[in-house]
Amino acid sequence: MLISVMRLRGYIAFMLAGFAGCGAVRAQNVGAGDFSLDGLSRVEVLSRFHAADLIDKTGANIHIAHQLLSMPNDPIARQSDIDAFSYGIDKLVPIGPGFFVSLEYSVQRESVGAGGIVSNEARGSGNGNAGDKFRLYVLRSGRVVGPWKAEDAEDINLTPLPSPDESEIDGISWPPGTKRPVYFSVNRDTAQKLGLDAATIYYVDDPSTNPAIKVYVTSTQLGLQPGLGPQGDNIDGLAIADGGLQGVFQPSDVIYVSLDFGGTHNVYFPPPSGDGIIQVSPAAIPPAFATPAGVGLPGAVILGPAQLDLSSTPRSDNLDAMTGFDPGPCWDERDPPPKDKEAAIEMRPWCEPFIE
Repeated sequence: MLISVMRLRGYIAFMLAGFAGCGAVRAQNVGAGDFSLDGLSRVEVLSRFHAADLIDKTGANIHIAHQLLSMPNDPIARQSDIDAFSYGIDKLVPIGPGFFVSLEYSVQRESVGAGGIVSNEARGSGNGNAGDKFRLYVLRSGRVVGPWKAEDAEDINLTPLPSPDESEIDGISWPPGTKRPVYFSVNRDTAQKLGLDAATIYYVDDPSTNPAIKVYVTSTQLGLQPGLGPQGDNIDGLAIADGGLQGVFQPSDVIYVSLDFGGTHNVYFPPPSGDGIIQVSPAAIPPAFATPAGVGLPGAVILGPAQLDLSSTPRSDNLDAMTGFDPGPCWDERDPPPKDKEAAIEMRPWCEPFIE
């Protein structure tokens, strides 16, 4: 088995453009992101953290405190809750030629799964799935590898079932330890209390020196319904590759979102379909890559519920957080691939298009 020199050079150039990083194989936790919790993660929220704190990837410490994001210290956690966040440097590629996804995600505690790993960890079968991190790859060939469980709740100091206060990861972003900037959305209750929009993405340039909240991109710019109360859209999963001037939205910026049920969610995933991921920027999709659900709509469906192992039980399974992480490089002369092609693909499935 050989890797074409020209194709490998092309891959190296691609890696240097955005996917360069530490080596990884499927079983490792390289790239695990920092995260936040929802307001119902009572064991943690009532003792160690706030629902708007960003927590380090180990779950042991506050990485960025909620005060540094101008979130009030509200005793009603649901009214001061960051619903999704990103450091703006997620490893994302817009749908089209060269499309590739390496995704880490979490699900809400009511999720029952569709028969795969999310189901295995669900209530009644595993120790719960809301505090776990799952991973998958979408290869350039279109093949989906995964999902599989990258980390269990107990691996990152969270509370699993059978506790009635099971932890729920509410946001994830890669790379861990990033200090600035922070892009985020808030839930409906927080939006209503603070006069914000649950479908707009906000931005804090430098939490340590200037925690002022600014608008990065509005719901209208993203083709979403303004989330101004119980109606409209709510972004509850977010990944951003801000490719231009930091904090200034440009139509070429890559933005993936998941939405809670109702509104625009139902346009892309008509009931009783479960949840999925939408690319809302760039909005222009090459016709050859438009999915049936995305025809005539701004943006496109990146992943549907079946690929994420989410059931179509009405208002049940919901993707609650996501990030595009660096899967690591392919091989070179100093790190040659296994001779067996199947073994090589199993070890580093994202390298499949470059293996002959």
